[in-house]
Amino acid sequence: MSKDDIDFLIGWVIGVALFLFFSSRTESVPKAIAYSLVVIGAFGLIGMLIFPRSQW
Repeated sequence: MSKDDIDFLIGWVIGVALFLFFSSRTESVPKAIAYSLVVIGAFGLIGMLIFPRSQW
Protein backbone atom coordinates (compact mmCIF):
# COMPACT_ATOMS: atom_id res chain seq x y z
CA MET A 1 0.00 0.00 0.00
CA SER A 2 1.26 3.44 -0.86
CA LYS A 3 1.20 6.44 1.43
CA ASP A 4 -1.79 7.85 -0.49
CA ASP A 5 -3.79 4.65 0.11
CA ILE A 6 -3.07 4.80 3.83
CA ASP A 7 -4.02 8.50 3.98
CA PHE A 8 -7.25 7.72 2.13
CA LEU A 9 -8.14 4.92 4.58
CA ILE A 10 -7.35 7.12 7.58
CA GLY A 11 -9.60 9.82 6.13
CA TRP A 12 -12.46 7.36 5.69
CA VAL A 13 -12.08 6.02 9.24
CA ILE A 14 -12.10 9.54 10.68
CA GLY A 15 -15.10 10.49 8.53
CA VAL A 16 -17.11 7.45 9.62
CA ALA A 17 -16.17 8.01 13.26
CA LEU A 18 -17.30 11.65 13.07
CA PHE A 19 -20.55 10.63 11.38
CA LEU A 20 -21.30 8.03 14.08
CA PHE A 21 -20.45 10.54 16.81
CA PHE A 22 -22.71 13.27 15.41
CA SER A 23 -25.53 10.84 14.56
CA SER A 24 -25.58 9.71 18.18
CA ARG A 25 -25.68 13.36 19.34
CA THR A 26 -28.26 14.59 16.82
CA GLU A 27 -31.20 12.37 16.05
CA SER A 28 -31.24 13.12 12.32
CA VAL A 29 -28.95 11.67 9.67
CA PRO A 30 -28.78 14.75 7.37
CA LYS A 31 -27.62 16.93 10.27
CA ALA A 32 -24.98 14.35 11.18
CA ILE A 33 -23.71 14.27 7.58
CA ALA A 34 -23.62 18.07 7.42
CA TYR A 35 -21.75 18.42 10.73
CA SER A 36 -19.24 15.74 9.69
CA LEU A 37 -18.56 17.47 6.36
CA VAL A 38 -18.10 20.84 8.08
CA VAL A 39 -15.61 19.41 10.59
CA ILE A 40 -13.69 17.50 7.89
CA GLY A 41 -13.63 20.62 5.69
CA ALA A 42 -12.34 22.78 8.54
CA PHE A 43 -9.54 20.31 9.31
CA GLY A 44 -8.72 20.11 5.59
CA LEU A 45 -8.39 23.89 5.30
CA ILE A 46 -6.24 24.09 8.43
CA GLY A 47 -4.08 21.24 7.15
CA MET A 48 -3.59 22.94 3.78
CA LEU A 49 -2.51 26.16 5.48
CA ILE A 50 -0.10 24.46 7.90
CA PHE A 51 1.31 21.85 5.49
CA PRO A 52 1.46 23.13 1.92
CA ARG A 53 1.50 20.36 -0.68
CA SER A 54 5.01 21.31 -1.84
CA GLN A 55 6.54 20.16 1.47
CA TRP A 56 5.26 16.57 1.16
